[in-house]
Amino acid sequence: MSERPSVVRSYSRVFRPDRRIYAIDGRTLPIPGGVPLRWLGTATLVLIAGLLLAAVKPLVVITLAAVAGGMVWRLGRPRQAMQVAGGVALLGFVGGLMLRSLDWPLRLIVIPAVVATAATQLAPDGRAAHRFVGSWLRTQVAGRRRLGQPLAAAGEQGTAGGELRVAHDSHGPVLRRARIHGPATVTLSAPVFARRRWRRRSITPLHSAIRGGVMLDRVELSDGERLEVRP
Repeated sequence: MSERPSVVRSYSRVFRPDRRIYAIDGRTLPIPGGVPLRWLGTATLVLIAGLLLAAVKPLVVITLAAVAGGMVWRLGRPRQAMQVAGGVALLGFVGGLMLRSLDWPLRLIVIPAVVATAATQLAPDGRAAHRFVGSWLRTQVAGRRRLGQPLAAAGEQGTAGGELRVAHDSHGPVLRRARIHGPATVTLSAPVFARRRWRRRSITPLHSAIRGGVMLDRVELSDGERLEVRP
């Protein structure tokens, strides 16, 4: 076992099982380490996609363009969806002609093997290559967002619409006008003057021009009593 340190970008790759084929019908494959099933499946998909593109069928190109445009449309970019659909259609047509002009060993063996190897081995940020590419493309198309709203580009200033209402609470430094109905217990952060008239009470701060009453910092209200705060 090598003593050199290795970089682990994602533990999902460490604990993910890697199923391989070592033998077929009792005969060992002449490949060290066997053939990974994930690599074999990816190569098969690339081979099928290459055959479909090389046929240069309009239905295949239109389907690819519609799928790409629909994915961009779902991100809330209708204008970019049309551009992406047109670009994918053009790339599909040109790519099909290029694949059609290649020799069959290169088209059917070399390209699927290279693409499958890159897709299964590369992991730029710990994720699989296809997930990284999909996330990067989605970010480039949709742009940076916060709370569902697009953010301004780097170096630009943006404005956030909406209203912000600030309500006073019990942690404020000064008294605010209020009317409290019992039963309740009112605790104040500083002593105040309290006066009582029938079933109605009122409190005023010590520095108020209206003085008189009992100095306290806690008021107990019974059922039906009312307290008025007069700053």
